Amino acid sequence: MKMSSEKERYSEAAQEIRMQRIAAEAAEREAAEAAVSGEAADVSDDLGLPWGQWADGRLWRLKRGKHYKGDSRLVMTAARHAARAMGRAVETTRDAAGKRFEYVWVQFADAEIFIGERCVCGGTKLASHHPARARCTKCGRNLILKEP
Repeated sequence: MKMSSEKERYSEAAQEIRMQRIAAEAAEREAAEAAVSGEAADVSDDLGLPWGQWADGRLWRLKRGKHYKGDSRLVMTAARHAARAMGRAVETTRDAAGKRFEYVWVQFADAEIFIGERCVCGGTKLASHHPARARCTKCGRNLILKEP
């Protein structure tokens, strides 16, 4: 009888730990989804750019004169500020073809880590789909990989 109640307590404790882990993973997913959806859409700056729309993880090419006016370095700085406000990471690159055409390439990610580090969730398995990008197989976050 005593052995049975110990097994039951162990089973209940293991079930409680599983439920806490599931709840924590769900909360992480909800936070990541909120960053891309409604909450991210509220992030604005003096340039009036829709960072929430562009924070979906896709690569965006912003053309001067069409998407923004002025210096592309201001857009790159504004993207970094927007990423920080959303709790995300961003990579930006300026692309100029003479004085007539100027672009800023922007791509947001869920987090930024150094190559060889674990994901912010603690996951160690990263599926790399680009030398500077990876996806955590544990939590599904898109990561920017930086040189140490």
